[in-house]
Amino acid sequence: MDRVGPEGWEDLAHVDSAWVTVHLRDVNDNPPVFSRPHAHVTVREDAVPGTPLAALPARDPDAQSGQQGVDYRLEGGWGSLMVDTDGSVSLWRQLDREAPDGATGKALVVAVDHGVPPLSATATLTITVADVNDCPPRLLPPTVLHVMEGGPPTRLGILKVTDPDVWALGHGPPFTLSLAPTNPPHVLSLIKLKFDPREYDGVFCVAGCAAA
Repeated sequence: MDRVGPEGWEDLAHVDSAWVTVHLRDVNDNPPVFSRPHAHVTVREDAVPGTPLAALPARDPDAQSGQQGVDYRLEGGWGSLMVDTDGSVSLWRQLDREAPDGATGKALVVAVDHGVPPLSATATLTITVADVNDCPPRLLPPTVLHVMEGGPPTRLGILKVTDPDVWALGHGPPFTLSLAPTNPPHVLSLIKLKFDPREYDGVFCVAGCAAA
């Protein structure tokens, strides 16, 4: 029996309709999504703990409206950074530009959703550490000089000085050397420091020692 009729679907006498409600059950098939997957910041090495660096929030497309569906953790960053529950990254402890690999670094912000199984996504934070003049100059070896008793005045040796701070920022040479006033009087009267520009090679500050 042909229920459609000779007029097909255009015969309204043989067509009916009804509303059907479909409920979709969500599955955890979407990882968290960061608002920006990459960020770069420059921070002074004397910035205090708690200094904010960047906000890298992520959302979970599978989470219901108004539901917090993402947890955060940090990887890298010298172990000196922390991330809050909203994806904000800040300093946990003070940085040291002069430490190995301390001038620049990267940290991965990992966002993990609450699904089963949990899915994750990462954002990369690149940090440039700006130098401050926080390191004193230091003498390079040899720092032990020998003199013969009763000998004539002569140059005893050359003292070389360096500084791990950034010289291009004015945190280096020229250096000034002087004898500490706490030296015994006979040392202060017999030993003189003299800067010799002919010995200056553009890398170290060189001073000559002479016995008076």
